[in-house]
Amino acid sequence: MRPMLATPGSLPSGPDWTFECKWDGMRLLATVTDELRLLTRNGNDASARFPELSSMVDWIATSEHERLVLDGELIAADGSALPSFSLLAHRIHRNRPDQATGADIPVTYVVFDLLGRDDTDLRPLTYVERRRHLEQLQLECEHVVVGETFTDGPALFRATAEQGLEGVVAKRNGSRYQSGVRSRDWIKIPHRETHEYVVVGWRPERSGTGRVGSLALAVADGSDWRFTGAAGSGLTQALSDALAPVLDEITIAQAPTGLPPDFTPVAPHLVVEVAHLGHSAEGLLRHPAIVRLRPDLTPTDLASDPGTGPSSEPQGGA
Repeated sequence: MRPMLATPGSLPSGPDWTFECKWDGMRLLATVTDELRLLTRNGNDASARFPELSSMVDWIATSEHERLVLDGELIAADGSALPSFSLLAHRIHRNRPDQATGADIPVTYVVFDLLGRDDTDLRPLTYVERRRHLEQLQLECEHVVVGETFTDGPALFRATAEQGLEGVVAKRNGSRYQSGVRSRDWIKIPHRETHEYVVVGWRPERSGTGRVGSLALAVADGSDWRFTGAAGSGLTQALSDALAPVLDEITIAQAPTGLPPDFTPVAPHLVVEVAHLGHSAEGLLRHPAIVRLRPDLTPTDLASDPGTGPSSEPQGGA
């Protein structure tokens, strides 16, 4: 099963919509029985990485249910109590159980949909009906919360901006859950315009330190990748240091279309989220700045999903 995805767009209005916070985290589908199975947006098993979420197994053992299928967002809060994807990324990369205890970086699973209960598939129900069933569960366990819903979209959009949150997701009340589909029944409205790009090269800092100073970005062009600009702004020392050994391992000889000669080409394995001010007449990004590494996405996702990568509308990670 794959999650339903939101389409970037403008904030809708009217009684047909319900609004939720857009979280800066990682999408997870959770199947809860006498064991826990966590699947990422790409279908990868993440169960061993977040053992603290097994609190849901303890909860279901004391409930009247034998099986739940949940949809939600996993977040990690920084020192200011705001969700931080860069902080969560440290947990995402921990594969060994002894590294994944999470005491240093606790996570919270924000549940916003109920897709199945016992032997019943709830996806054909409307969003409002699924939310009612979710709230009736009274799911209360450590590291898990049920996200709030709101009826006043503009007020929530203003409030999330003031609090430094990522944005808002609007969901049509009568919408069915469409697994693996990016639907206009769900609309995401982030507070900043960002898109995802594939890293196809890098260039060192001009100061001669040898540190990674700029990343070459590309978009899918048929079966190839086409250079669309370079970003050095936003590339922190911590991210630069973390990327250096990875970039060294994926260095290749063949450069993608349009890569400037002063960049070292790399295989298209890494995805980054970039904020920018549109494109120049030549099709290159204007004033791009790296927002974060996206270890939860692959280049294949960008090539196959029109809702990721560049677009004329705001773009987020939902």
